[in-house]
Amino acid sequence: MAIDVLRATSTIVMALANGAARVIPVETPQEATALAEAHPEHRYLLGGERHGRLIPGFHLCNSPREYSRQVVEGRDLLFTTTNGTRAIRRAAAGASYITAAGFLNAPAVADWLAELGCDVALCCGGRDDNFALEDVGCAGAIATLLARAVPDLEMDDLARAASRIYQLYEGRVYDLVRDAEHAGHITLMGVPEDLEACAQFGTCQVVPRYWQGHLHIWMQQKGAPSIMRIDVFPTVVNIPPAEEMDGKAAVAIDVLRATSTIITALVNGADTVVPVLSPEEAFQVVRDNPDREFMLGGERKSVLIPGFHLGNSPLEYTRVRVGGLPVLFTTTNGTRAIRRAAGARDVYIAGLLNAPAVAEALRAQGRDVAICCAGTHDQFSLEDAVCAGAILEFMSGPDSHLEMGDMAFVCRDLFRQYDGRLADLLHLSEHGQNLVKLGLHEDLIFCAQLGTTTLVPKFHDGQVTA
Repeated sequence: MAIDVLRATSTIVMALANGAARVIPVETPQEATALAEAHPEHRYLLGGERHGRLIPGFHLCNSPREYSRQVVEGRDLLFTTTNGTRAIRRAAAGASYITAAGFLNAPAVADWLAELGCDVALCCGGRDDNFALEDVGCAGAIATLLARAVPDLEMDDLARAASRIYQLYEGRVYDLVRDAEHAGHITLMGVPEDLEACAQFGTCQVVPRYWQGHLHIWMQQKGAPSIMRIDVFPTVVNIPPAEEMDGKAAVAIDVLRATSTIITALVNGADTVVPVLSPEEAFQVVRDNPDREFMLGGERKSVLIPGFHLGNSPLEYTRVRVGGLPVLFTTTNGTRAIRRAAGARDVYIAGLLNAPAVAEALRAQGRDVAICCAGTHDQFSLEDAVCAGAILEFMSGPDSHLEMGDMAFVCRDLFRQYDGRLADLLHLSEHGQNLVKLGLHEDLIFCAQLGTTTLVPKFHDGQVTA
């Protein structure tokens, strides 16, 4: 979280509250000018300052009072300041969620952080790389409000000190801002009104989000749903590394047939399904646990593995066969996708069988989503893409707040085209045709059923459970 009370993040919050479409932080005036000249069709507004003054050729300075609805509504803003935009760009390195905060939206940000429930880094812009009382006080306000909402909150010493500073001024935020060294410089520049504008406490319920180089409104009012970013990764090799999945919800999909089979096994009472990467790993687990009874299931090249009890057909995983038993499970594509997605905060297992229920679970959770398709032999597969599209379709609606990548739009459109004819699509797919050649036509019909169960399995601690 980036904080520059005087005045960058206060101005960003005000611009978005007054209807700016996006605020794009850039490092230098030259970068802003080059972007505006390269893309005249965007009609960018240029805003910011150097040494507190309007940059030559820019439309706006860094006063939140300039960013009225009449000026910024519907416009994209290229924005550069001495301290604040640097803080935003620095905070973006490695964080899952990045927002901009000032006293204007500190209570809304604290409420959102309490709901999010993750570790927090409060990044103060400071002034010319030095301590700034107003930024530390704002960080202290957020830490104090967060501690009141989360009783067991852990804080480092600087966060505790910031909280103490805020508590000394609680109810007198304007006095805190006025006492700051930077406030004296702003007064000398002839804009003391900016101090009062930046010291208003909790007047904006906007929580901006920094994503892919720009800030937009993430949450507009207290209790409103956040904008969820959803990306679809079409094959195992496209699934991002663990550090890029941190804090997200992931969905692993292998319609033909691994995830359909896992769902069916759990519906029919399997105790757990343990995805392993190789038959050898499964056999080793059995050897290491001689007192436990396991079912071994899976395939290589769609064929039963020698020494295994079951293949990869969901029709084999009946209550009689798997009820009450753990299943060690390995497949060519699906179990790899599950294991690759394990860096996410939560990993759901999906197929067409439970796509509506998975969509409902994702909407209720409200986190950004990575839909991880297994594909076939590291190549795109129609059946996984249409399942991703089904989930997206069931997440969509008049009250949904989704931001989707290009692949997500393609998948949703594919589902809309084949909704009601999913079995036809599975028969068209390359993997589906290969299964038909192996005499597994009934598997396609079974896996093409939409929404036959409300079970939403999750992968955690190395196993999938209901």
